[in-house]
Amino acid sequence: MSAQRSHYAYTRRWLEDRFRRVDAGGVFVGHMPIYGHRGGPSEPGRLPRLARALQILRTLDRMRFATFLDVGSADGYIAWVTRRVFGAEVFGCDLSVEACRRASELFDLDAVACDAERLPFPDGAFDVVLSSETIEHVEHPVQVLLELQRVARRAVVLTTEEVSADRAAIDRWLALRCGYPHSERNRFHPDDLRAVFGDDVELWTQFVPPRPTEPMSDEDARRWLHDATPDAPGLHGAGIVAVAWLDPDARRPAGLGKDALCDALCDARVEQRPLAAATRTAPRDALLGRLACPLDREPLAYDGAELRSARGRRYAILPGGVAALHARTLAPVPAPDLGAAIRDPVRRERVRELGARLAMPDTTGVTRWRFADPAARIGWRMGDQVSVRTTAGAGWALLSTGGDPDLVGPTMPFGTADIAAFEIDMRLHNPAFARDAGVGQLFWMCDGDATFREDASVLFGVVNDGAVHTYVVDPRQGRGWPAAGDLVCVRLDPVDGPCELDLVEFRIRLRAD
Repeated sequence: MSAQRSHYAYTRRWLEDRFRRVDAGGVFVGHMPIYGHRGGPSEPGRLPRLARALQILRTLDRMRFATFLDVGSADGYIAWVTRRVFGAEVFGCDLSVEACRRASELFDLDAVACDAERLPFPDGAFDVVLSSETIEHVEHPVQVLLELQRVARRAVVLTTEEVSADRAAIDRWLALRCGYPHSERNRFHPDDLRAVFGDDVELWTQFVPPRPTEPMSDEDARRWLHDATPDAPGLHGAGIVAVAWLDPDARRPAGLGKDALCDALCDARVEQRPLAAATRTAPRDALLGRLACPLDREPLAYDGAELRSARGRRYAILPGGVAALHARTLAPVPAPDLGAAIRDPVRRERVRELGARLAMPDTTGVTRWRFADPAARIGWRMGDQVSVRTTAGAGWALLSTGGDPDLVGPTMPFGTADIAAFEIDMRLHNPAFARDAGVGQLFWMCDGDATFREDASVLFGVVNDGAVHTYVVDPRQGRGWPAAGDLVCVRLDPVDGPCELDLVEFRIRLRAD
């Protein structure tokens, strides 16, 4: 299994688990503030999420459109609000089948499970295509950006918090990113978006910090949303909303205006009640008529049980009426020729350069990282309490600045049964602490895990004497190491206090055949 393909599989399973999540009463834990800004089981940061939604609605308020697709639609909230406010015919798609089921159950939304890099729709299938807070997570971001444009007729709207005008800072961040499921894999400069969408793309700020103190009254929430969302394009604060106009005739003067949209958004909420399983057995005709094979874009015919293409490719209709059109489940998908359809040779080359810059290294079969080589550090992400030392050292010269330093490694696609131990060569030095007082900890994330946990880790003693030592860490001596399964990645907490830290080498020792 390659690292790239395994990341896809791990992320998809992580998302399936995420969109099954309910509270003790069986109420779905919303990805967006579907129960309102003041309560209900949902992810934190409700008001910033509503600010982003408000900026999306304000963009749509300046467009002529009748059909709308949300790529990475999650629980379907944004598409539902778009239908409520503008009366558009709306659809969703998401990598997760469970997300599509929640969209149907909560909002009666038609959504298809698919890969964003191979959307199962013909060219120009929708007036407006949105992708919100998705592009930073995908494996092939440039291909996804091109796909958004392919299936849109009039405009593309993209949002992401992973944007910066500091190119050097982006390059440093990209070099240290890791690949655990649903992690932030991509970060963009405004010029990157201009390369893909064209130089006239509009870039709006999602909201201006500081973040609000929650919860707030309805009146205070409306006031914060109004004041925190800028009224002109520009990078003024947190995140962006990018607008790519594909059809000049799509523009129109704002219709409802900011205050009315703010009120509509604050009033858009659903009742908190246990989920009732969707009874739908197939997508409705409006979605079925737009579906195409994600590999060759040929129309798909529904025979009452599954979808079929003229070439005999078959796709399942899953319980809840969700069409599963994941291209990778059918055949390996060859890497596309990025930008082949872009006529301008300069822009085409910029798109290809962006694709190369954002590509993560393939760690298939890698069992040793020698950190004296800067290339070996790519994919190892430092936590808040780890920084690079200015003085030279053995290997990677780092500094632990607190009691909980950590580094998350790249994807390590090995079977847990095949791993005998992890070996770590490192040096620790802090004269203020006793030689043998320190403790290191190794965490692991395996297929199906949503995060790193204390009950999936092992402790090991470390030596604080300024010399390089080799630590052989057997995960079976800790808690929660699965006898069978797939390792995704590890997190190394090298010590539990401040000190000089030289990370020399990290190895995976495999069992002998």
